[in-house]
Amino acid sequence: MGGGKITSRLPKASIGCEGLITRGPLRGEPRQGTVAGYNRHRFYGELACEECLEAVRRHQLRPEVRIRKSQWVVQNPEKRIASLRSYYLSHVESERVRKQNWGKLNPERQREWSRRRRARQANNLVIEFTDEQLAQRMTYWGNRCWMCLGSFDEVDHVIPISLGGPHCLSNLRPACTECNRKKHAKRVA
Repeated sequence: MGGGKITSRLPKASIGCEGLITRGPLRGEPRQGTVAGYNRHRFYGELACEECLEAVRRHQLRPEVRIRKSQWVVQNPEKRIASLRSYYLSHVESERVRKQNWGKLNPERQREWSRRRRARQANNLVIEFTDEQLAQRMTYWGNRCWMCLGSFDEVDHVIPISLGGPHCLSNLRPACTECNRKKHAKRVA
């Protein structure tokens, strides 16, 4: 599929996009600043100039292109997984660094992702919810620990995931670190 962010890493190239388009409805038009120019850069194994990169970005934002890509993803799940796996294996170190940086920039979302993952691994029910819905749930409990009424800094599963509890809003309550550590994997009435 070849999705992802398109970036230029070197100074402007001049070989690939020089000249005129030779086929199709734009025949005779200058190639620079077009998708055809971008493809020529790739053909010559060089990095694309900014004009060609911008043309590809505009092309990828067109609704019919986005629809066609999403249909391809639905129709070819095995190819997509193979493509993603291939990319990951050839960029292991940069992907690891990217994920670490994302986790540092989004600590609460990282924790939420981890909670969902643990619930799925335990074959427990997982009902997706937004950050806003979680914030409303914590406000419902007064943004205080539900066990000691102190300030909260963690989200607690009332029925722990390890005991088959679901990961859904109705099973989540605010808890302070101390109370959550005491409770651990027990049910509290």
